[in-house]
Amino acid sequence: MSYTVAPNAVPQMRTASLSVGDHSVQIVEAPACSYALSSSAAEIGSAGGSLAVALQTSSGCAWTASSDSGWLAVTTGTSGNTSATIVFSAAANPGSLRVAHALIGGQNYAVTQAAASAPSPSPVPSPTPPPAPVPIPPSTPIPSQPAPQPSDPAHGDNGNGKGNDNGNGQNQGNGQGNGNGQGNGNGKDG
Repeated sequence: MSYTVAPNAVPQMRTASLSVGDHSVQIVEAPACSYALSSSAAEIGSAGGSLAVALQTSSGCAWTASSDSGWLAVTTGTSGNTSATIVFSAAANPGSLRVAHALIGGQNYAVTQAAASAPSPSPVPSPTPPPAPVPIPPSTPIPSQPAPQPSDPAHGDNGNGKGNDNGNGQNQGNGQGNGNGQGNGNGKDG
């Protein structure tokens, strides 16, 4: 004799009896397994690290956990048959923002990892100071022209004077002016 059992859709164990003639058989059907995660997503910094999520299910309900990305690995709780905490390890992110997906007891769990920090900008060199001013040499003074002297009538500069010179010696002078006059000076000293 053969029989079929319908799937159990409730999370409770159920029983039934099957009687054939004088024989009776009791059939026990396990509860329907349901799985729930404490969170469906998580975020982690670019440096990586570990993160955990709790799986809630009935005793006897088998499950597995896996990741679709090499940078997110299951380190604790790859499989079980009751509630458990699954721990992941995320590698450091050398590039842009990225997302990995894990499947735990048929439930999706997404992990988003921040982009790598931008490298610090190179220090900007200090501006070159302007060159020191070149000293300006002092200007050479222009010799001043002697002031014109007033005419001396004794020398006949204008041709109008006569000069006489008396001194301790003998002095004789002749001067001719720029004009038409002449000046003569005679002197005799003992």
